[in-house]
Amino acid sequence: MNLIELLDQAAARWPRKPALIEEGNSLSYADLVEKIAQASSRLRAIGLSPGNRVGLFCPNSIDYVVFTFALWRVNAIVVPIPTECTGEELAEIAATMQLQAILSHKPLGEDISLAPGCYFSRVISESAPDNHGLNIAFIRFTSGPPVRARACALS
Repeated sequence: MNLIELLDQAAARWPRKPALIEEGNSLSYADLVEKIAQASSRLRAIGLSPGNRVGLFCPNSIDYVVFTFALWRVNAIVVPIPTECTGEELAEIAATMQLQAILSHKPLGEDISLAPGCYFSRVISESAPDNHGLNIAFIRFTSGPPVRARACALS
């Protein structure tokens, strides 16, 4: 069982219970699953494909959770990017991780607005990423130069 399936089960069992609480705002399990479905539908509509690596350059928030799960619903690979990164660091991460897109809390160039404060930017990668035949869900960075990453697979 993976996190998407677990969330769907929780929503079926406790649809009105709070799933997320942020600064006095809460989102029920049913509402969370609905927002994730809407976001994943928008991501598919703009051409995001399974296996695409997408940088998530957004502050921790309800939207961060929604877009993480929406990317997983599309079978995209989530690469969290710290919001304190400079433009140069962001470009280095995009190249090193072979990202196809970045979801950002601020415009980065030629963007598609997916939601208030959430922008989708395509990245032209010099080479197609090699996922080594794995169903990767998440790649996170570990400390220390050069950029290092660890991948987690969906079951």
